[in-house]
Amino acid sequence: MTKVQLFVPCYIQELQVNIATQTTKLLQKLNCEVILVPSHTCCGQVFLNMGHYEEATKLAAKYITDFDWKIPVVLPSPSCTGMICSHYPSLLPNESKEAVAQTFDLIDFMVNNLDYRKLPIAPLQGKLLYHQSCSSLRELKQKQNIEKLLTASKLTWEKNPSCEECCGFGGMFSMKFSSISVAMAEQKVEQWVALGIDIVVSADYSCVLHLESYAKKQNHPIQFLHISDIYAV
Repeated sequence: MTKVQLFVPCYIQELQVNIATQTTKLLQKLNCEVILVPSHTCCGQVFLNMGHYEEATKLAAKYITDFDWKIPVVLPSPSCTGMICSHYPSLLPNESKEAVAQTFDLIDFMVNNLDYRKLPIAPLQGKLLYHQSCSSLRELKQKQNIEKLLTASKLTWEKNPSCEECCGFGGMFSMKFSSISVAMAEQKVEQWVALGIDIVVSADYSCVLHLESYAKKQNHPIQFLHISDIYAV
């Protein structure tokens, strides 16, 4: 049995804690002993994006002290994983080395370390499409691992014509430049509506929140799921 520690991002804790539950069950199906660390809070990404480097560094230091680095830490969020693995080395160059080496996004950990091919899949109906976030694509470079995971699911996935374009969320970007952010979400969602997409799946729930909000306001019946949901059987 593989021991892992689960980091639950703050926005998931507050807005969709079911993702943490589904991720825990998913890892347990893959023969993992999941350790929850109640003291952990936030990776600090929002502060870094706002230019508050002192606050971001404090949260980075807290993340480093909260976990046992003999055991890998898994996150169900590429954006938070990207923050830790890409930006902690510049915030805390010496202190972060071990933490960065032992921090993994859920997709990468599944594909590179666990027997994901035998997982049962939820009986999803309709046209499916996968949305890859900017952090997943550009910081973690997960494109190949996502393709492996989707292929192993035996589900039919529609081609995403805007797979390398941002959804417009970008954390504080969506607040500072709301009109641009909404226009970017509109472009993606309306394209999916035209393609007849029924379900959009993503590993980044922050993107899901943004895209789902636009779709609901336009009364588009697209269902949005976190990647862990497709294994919820």
